Amino acid sequence: MSSKFAVLSVDDEPATQDLIGYALDNEFDLLYANSGEQALQMLQQQKPDLILLDVRMQGIDGYQLCRTIKDTADTASLPIIFVSAMDSLEERLQGYQAGGDDYLIKPFQAEELRTKTKLAIETKRRADQLQQNANDAMRTAMTAMTSTGELGVVLNFLSESFRCNNYQALAQAILDSMANYQLNCCLQIRSEKQIVELAATGSVSAIESSLLTKLASEKRIFDFGNRTAFNFPGITLLIKNMPQDDSERYGRIKDNVALLVEGADARIHAIAASNAVSLQQQALSLALDGVENAIQGINQKYHQQQQHSASILEDLRAQVEESFFHLGLSEQQEQKLMEIVNSTLTRSQALFDQGLEVDQLLGQLAKRIEQFH
Repeated sequence: MSSKFAVLSVDDEPATQDLIGYALDNEFDLLYANSGEQALQMLQQQKPDLILLDVRMQGIDGYQLCRTIKDTADTASLPIIFVSAMDSLEERLQGYQAGGDDYLIKPFQAEELRTKTKLAIETKRRADQLQQNANDAMRTAMTAMTSTGELGVVLNFLSESFRCNNYQALAQAILDSMANYQLNCCLQIRSEKQIVELAATGSVSAIESSLLTKLASEKRIFDFGNRTAFNFPGITLLIKNMPQDDSERYGRIKDNVALLVEGADARIHAIAASNAVSLQQQALSLALDGVENAIQGINQKYHQQQQHSASILEDLRAQVEESFFHLGLSEQQEQKLMEIVNSTLTRSQALFDQGLEVDQLLGQLAKRIEQFH
């Protein structure tokens, strides 16, 4: 029995099937169907790990086939990648509403197909592993829902958000709050430096990622099917299971979630501002370190020069006095020369005293700089 993952390719174009075979044959067991009807017959006999699905086909088209597969219990969890030549938002929305996991544009590169196929299968595997945890979390959420009101969920989130110092923690807090409403969500947080995406199952699928990006340019609250997107400058939250059968609860959820997401957007901007201030403080600290080191270096050099100058002047005095024995000067000449030397030494001492004042000022400046650290 083969240990390879099985991939079912459904496409009525032989050329596309050939390209898929060329890209995947070495790493996957490939199955081929040239129509939606044939694919449904094959799925009754065997269950592949992933389906590659053309959008436009005779008979059952790709969107209808995808909905049928997702509505059937035995095949509902199969990952589906649409393969289409159309790349509009409307086409992607149809694919997402039908239950697709990714969207590949024709013509495609073999490496891109291999990468998306591997990623979809791996995402499905991780989702299966997380399913038990998700069930436990849902039970916990339902218990919490009975003890806190719907508005209390918003208030609890707003309080919790102040303890979130990064976007990943904030995204998780949002999803935890949505779980209290029994809502299945994914979201995208945007800043100048970073984009964070998170889903209730842990990872955002490729098609969800592209949809979140495109939905960000839509109006503040955007409904399609039983899904609703909430858009603010720093965040897009997509709810995938809005309770359409309960209009009253539907309205309450819209109001509460809009308030919650608005609060999250404010916190996103606050985190960005905090990060910017932190970077500025780090830069200022480095600059102050440089100034402090420079002042210490100047101070040390100045001390050395003061000591050296004093030593030179003292040597001059001694040499002049010693030269009197050899120059044959009169007592009046010697006295006059010593007056000149002493005058020079006095002026030098005055400069030295002024240098001490400069030294004190440098010391005070260095102490003030230390206070900023």
